[in-house]
Amino acid sequence: MDRLTGREVLALRRAVRDTATPWGELTAAVRALGLAGEAEQEHATRAVLGRDFPVSLAERLAESMAEYAGQHRAALAERLRGPAGATGAFDEDRIWAAEAIAALGPEYRDEAVAALRGAIADPQSGQSAPARAVQLRWMAAVAMARLDPATRDEAAAVVRAEDLMNDGWENELARAEHLHDIGGAYAEEAVRMLRALREGVDEEFAIDVDLALDRITGHSPDAV
Repeated sequence: MDRLTGREVLALRRAVRDTATPWGELTAAVRALGLAGEAEQEHATRAVLGRDFPVSLAERLAESMAEYAGQHRAALAERLRGPAGATGAFDEDRIWAAEAIAALGPEYRDEAVAALRGAIADPQSGQSAPARAVQLRWMAAVAMARLDPATRDEAAAVVRAEDLMNDGWENELARAEHLHDIGGAYAEEAVRMLRALREGVDEEFAIDVDLALDRITGHSPDAV
């Protein structure tokens, strides 16, 4: 990348300070300032930490700061530890925050996996909305396996441990899709599960199974 001019640096500084800057422009500005030197990294970090941002977008921000000096990445990680380790009602913020922590660099991977493991195991998470809590535990398990393939068996056990819904066909379809997303041998198992499920469902639900097979194999069911 060519060295930024003074005018360009000032424009990027204004962009990260301005709370009206669209998110895509903000993350691009944060990344560009990081390449301009550690003084600009310091400026960008202070601007980012001084504003509110949705945890759903934190991973993109962390990716923009992944090449920053260690102390700046550590400052964002500290900001994210709150939502990643929150107890009580389970929501997506716990998953998104953990994934954002992991995006800061490989040295944060174990911490992120531990945060996801803690979210899955939190006994408070299913008290108010059990079905929703199961869905989020499955999502957290998939995220954990993606961050660390060594946890695939653990993640698959989470997906197999409880049902997501009362409808048997719907439940097995969802279970197969999550197992596929865990990856490795579980992706192949998921295809076998869906093919077996398709043999026992009515014509209407077979369409949903076919769509799932198409998504995970990249082929129409008739061609597989």
